[in-house]
Amino acid sequence: MVELVDHSVKYGDFVALKGISIKIERGEKLGIVGSSGAGKSTLLREIYRKITPGASLIHQHLALVPQLSVFHNVFMGRLDQNSSVQNLVNLVYPRSVYKEPVLEVLSQLGMADKLLSPVSLLSGGEQQRVAIARAVFRDSGYLLGDEPVASVDPYNSDVALELMTNLNRTVVLTLHKVDLALKYCTRIVGMSKGEIVLDAAAASLSESDIASVYRTC
Repeated sequence: MVELVDHSVKYGDFVALKGISIKIERGEKLGIVGSSGAGKSTLLREIYRKITPGASLIHQHLALVPQLSVFHNVFMGRLDQNSSVQNLVNLVYPRSVYKEPVLEVLSQLGMADKLLSPVSLLSGGEQQRVAIARAVFRDSGYLLGDEPVASVDPYNSDVALELMTNLNRTVVLTLHKVDLALKYCTRIVGMSKGEIVLDAAAASLSESDIASVYRTC
């Protein structure tokens, strides 16, 4: 379980989160929605800080190394699980024993043919899927994503979200698209002006119910 109680975050005079209280049970699939600037990313970061080390995080800015291959960027998800010697060998000459599990994750995201491609040559949507693959490959008990499919086309967005939410892990995602949040998350939290204004089971909500979250911004 992860819990924040009366938690606030300030940047100078700006209050990003105002007395947030939230409890996330193990195995939940939580979608955080709201307008830009509502506090979604800040809340996600605070949840991440609460559960690190070990959690998988898909950054909004991806945090990939463009000069390295897709394989190397995905493999980075487990760097802390290997010795320095193993990591160095993989940097110079990746062995099949390490490539195969990376390839398995990439295959599920339709990216198997990009295994050895430099990340710098990929489209924005492909790079976002590499970041998703790295988080899935890390295989931690928690997977958090900040707009993880914002640049991904509709078909591959469904593939990626299905992969992430079908994992036996706690998943917390910020999402701009309400329909995707309702489809793949079991619980929806709505943010407005740094506060939680909605917290309900996804099955009990419709898109029109969530529209009220955006009207309060």
